[in-house]
Amino acid sequence: MIWKNETPSATDAFRAARLLWGIDKADLLSNRRDERIVRQRWIVFGLLNGRGFSHNQIAEVFSLHPSTITYGLHQHINATDEEYLENSDALVSMHDKLIHGYDPSPKTSDGSYKDYPRDHYGRQDCPHMGGFSDYNKETHTFDK
Repeated sequence: MIWKNETPSATDAFRAARLLWGIDKADLLSNRRDERIVRQRWIVFGLLNGRGFSHNQIAEVFSLHPSTITYGLHQHINATDEEYLENSDALVSMHDKLIHGYDPSPKTSDGSYKDYPRDHYGRQDCPHMGGFSDYNKETHTFDK
């Protein structure tokens, strides 16, 4: 695997928010000022900033002025409300799972990431996974 220093996609952050809170990307990007949605936006700002997005990049994603992002991040960093912090931690956890291959389908089999998050399966363990069939178990090599 090639190790790259890339910023994760904002799409995964919106996907994590949808899975965790049931909120659509359109609602987070809207101008709605409901307290719950505003606080969820701040949490997403914090997640993206923590993942390497600059204020300007977050502003581009949300089509907002960078000063609005700065204000939201300031509110996020200074938040002390227990419920807010719990939601923030949950979003970071869900985002981590998504960028590491979490399968949110309720029909996932028992040996899944949900049940065994530290198990890693590669082409040697599951040679036909993802359409690969190039591992030879007898010689312990990959066919070319």
